[in-house]
Amino acid sequence: MTDDITQMLRAAGCRDNMLRPADLRAIWTLLPGAEAASQDLFDDFENAVLWLCPPQHDDGAAGDSLGLRVGHWTIDLSKAAIQATLGTALTAGALIMVDPTITLTDLGVAVVAGVLPAVLTIERLELSPKEKKILADLRCKPEVVDKACSSDQLYEALPEETRAQINRLDFMDIVERLRAIGDAQGNDAGLIKIRP
Repeated sequence: MTDDITQMLRAAGCRDNMLRPADLRAIWTLLPGAEAASQDLFDDFENAVLWLCPPQHDDGAAGDSLGLRVGHWTIDLSKAAIQATLGTALTAGALIMVDPTITLTDLGVAVVAGVLPAVLTIERLELSPKEKKILADLRCKPEVVDKACSSDQLYEALPEETRAQINRLDFMDIVERLRAIGDAQGNDAGLIKIRP
């Protein structure tokens, strides 16, 4: 999540690891549906960010309510925990904007952001070097790429030296990771497609 926040901060033009009111507005505009969102929703989002991430005045002093209301604050984003908390507030704001069936707007961004960590775990899935090698080996085999195969057929398609280093049960776990990441797709019959 921290990498995603860093990319979003760059895209919004945020500089020197400090988040300012204009930066927060720029980040808000990057969220899907922000152009149609009301000013009240942005204000709610800004209040949630200020509540979740401790702000300071531009001169480094702790923020007071008057200074926060007139928009003279900064948030130091050098700590990963602050970036993660900002990510939670962004996720809450995005959920409220794109959820037409549940009126999350009645709850407010701060409430949704406060509840999200308890009900949602966001985990970045990445392949290990061994899993990347196995995926590359499979993608080199045209007989299995983008075709429905059993896990046994996929295992047999691996080079002999790779099969000598991994057993079938471990390979099945790797196939499940490939499915979780989106590099493989399964169907109801238990067949798997390796995406090109």
